[in-house]
Amino acid sequence: MGSRETFSIDEVFADLFAETSKPATILRGFRGRDEITQVELAEKLGISQSVVAELESAKRPISKAMAMKLGTFFDTSYKAFL
Repeated sequence: MGSRETFSIDEVFADLFAETSKPATILRGFRGRDEITQVELAEKLGISQSVVAELESAKRPISKAMAMKLGTFFDTSYKAFL
C-alpha cells in the first residue's frame, strides 16, 4: 500500500468556502451529517427556518451566542462556527 496524501478542510472545501464562509459551510456539513432539515434544526434552536438558511448561506453572520447553541446541539466546540 502506498502512502496517502492528506488534505486540510480548507483545501477540500475551497470552492464552497469561496462561495460562502467557512462557518456557514461547516454548519451545513453538520446538518447534513446528522440528516436533519433546516426546519428541524430551526425548531431545536428556537429560530425560523429562514434564519437557518441565512446562516448557511452566510447572509447572516453566526454570532457567538448562536455558535454556542450550535456547538451544544451538534456536540462540538462553538468555535467551529465562528
